[in-house]
Amino acid sequence: EWLHNEIFLPVVVVIGTDAVKAHVKECHGLSLAELLAPFGGQYKRISVSYQVNERPVSVDSFRVRFADADTASQWSPVHAEQVGASMVEASASTHMSRSAQEALTPSSPWYEQWRLSMFRSLRWSEHEGLDQPTAAVLVASSKESDPVRVLEDLLQSTWMPQLCQQGVLNPLPARAAVLLHDLADPSSPDAQALESKLERLRARFQ
Repeated sequence: EWLHNEIFLPVVVVIGTDAVKAHVKECHGLSLAELLAPFGGQYKRISVSYQVNERPVSVDSFRVRFADADTASQWSPVHAEQVGASMVEASASTHMSRSAQEALTPSSPWYEQWRLSMFRSLRWSEHEGLDQPTAAVLVASSKESDPVRVLEDLLQSTWMPQLCQQGVLNPLPARAAVLLHDLADPSSPDAQALESKLERLRARFQ
């Protein structure tokens, strides 16, 4: 189960403008991928259908993992070791009452944290294809005067992760465009202007 929950998840790369990323970070303290994570099927079941050898297949609990394109790179060995050590140390300090034998069992909390850090350190490495993007989400702000032009710029493969630019992974997955509109921001366009921009986006990206 942990393989499917942590490792074998389709990857959706998130690419946003600097203004959008800064706004989300300032308002919520999250990256774009972290903001979209609840919509990846972790909390609400997603049902999808697809074909394999011309036969329809249905999945009732489809899940994806969102990843920020600008941080989609493999950790250095030094950084991976530091993160793994800190995660294990933090977990072990809260379970000091466990016996030595119990602490070595696979279900031990420190082992779970070490496993998470180990597999995270292997993401976006050249020798595996588990991070092949199945799709990319492009995010622009509704405050842009011409969001269509901005999103068309984000379509360029130069915004994709480094391995995609090098041809190791597919640089041209399916794309979806998102217009971020903050009702609490007084500088956001009014309803009429927003609808006009959305109509232009639908005409370009549908």
